[in-house]
Amino acid sequence: MTQVNEGLAFEEMQGLVDSTISIDQYKPKVGEDADTVVVALTVQYEKPASDLSNFIETGISEHLDVESAPAPNADGEYKVFVEFARNEKLYDNISVMLNNINNITSDKGDWQFTAYKLDEPRAFDKERFGRDIMSSPEAYKSRFQPTEAQKIKERMDFLVKY
Repeated sequence: MTQVNEGLAFEEMQGLVDSTISIDQYKPKVGEDADTVVVALTVQYEKPASDLSNFIETGISEHLDVESAPAPNADGEYKVFVEFARNEKLYDNISVMLNNINNITSDKGDWQFTAYKLDEPRAFDKERFGRDIMSSPEAYKSRFQPTEAQKIKERMDFLVKY
């Protein structure tokens, strides 16, 4: 693997970045779950993960933070975590990032995503994204953060069955 000193060239990371990304499956460093979305990309080796992290950090997509995992996962792969504001521009911001990554991986853009409470990867497109990913803090809270009344009801249901 050659060291990249001045940015990444076209197709320089060919075959090193997995085409399935993870959305909303990791805790953010910046802000709360309802306000921040974490996108995780999987990269084959440590140095390319670091290079991809720098590439995204200096790119044109609107993101809050980028970080490369310091150690590999159980499969020996490295994660690059990118945090985005949960707002109406979320799909477009992630899409811009993925299109830029296509330039250095020579992929056709056949991205897939997995997400919180989704079992199988699905194609990354605006329709599926809009259905599966909460693009506003309010929608996220109403779907994933129970109200006090819901918490009390769940507790009562548990105690009745106990």
